[in-house]
Amino acid sequence: MTYSYIRSKDVVAHISRRCVFPVKLLWFCSPFAFISEIIASALVAFWSDSHLPDQQAIALWAYFVSMVTTGFIVLLYDAMLLVCFLLYLAKMRKRGDSISTEDVKFTTIAWHGTFGCVSVFAVICLVTAGFLQHGLDTPYSNVFLSLIALTSSAICLNMIVLKIRLHYQRISDKPSSVENTYGLKEKLRNVLTELNHSMSTSATMKDTSSNK
Repeated sequence: MTYSYIRSKDVVAHISRRCVFPVKLLWFCSPFAFISEIIASALVAFWSDSHLPDQQAIALWAYFVSMVTTGFIVLLYDAMLLVCFLLYLAKMRKRGDSISTEDVKFTTIAWHGTFGCVSVFAVICLVTAGFLQHGLDTPYSNVFLSLIALTSSAICLNMIVLKIRLHYQRISDKPSSVENTYGLKEKLRNVLTELNHSMSTSATMKDTSSNK
């Protein structure tokens, strides 16, 4: 979520300033939710073989609450990002070809971000279905776990491809700046040449007039 927030915050700010604070707040709260879920799952594993039913019930309840909280934060966070991405892509479609280099960067982020958000929604649905199937102790639970792993890998691959595309876009923008610098140097060289020529001409005219 940290990488998605860093890449997406400018797009969110471009669409709506009001969405910046809620997105930032959800991103800030997400680590605490993930850590609480890990702690709760560890308590469930630690007390699974104990003969204290009250502690087992508390651990299972804490794990359920932390899992629901984490899912809610992730779902709301990605839903807000998805809305901002879709609005930005619609805005760029209306503008047509009159887009800047920054718009190209934001469009790339929006497309990959849309794919990432939809994939996260799919993971949440698969996790919920897999949890229910696991609770019913059916053979389909392994299928859901495999689909969760596949979708999670697709999300990671999407982020890697985004990083590579942004890197190559940054490299492709550099030659234009180099060409601009080279053009300025050529103009400066031409100005200096004309100035030297003018000075030489004036000096020659002074020598001619003094000889007369």
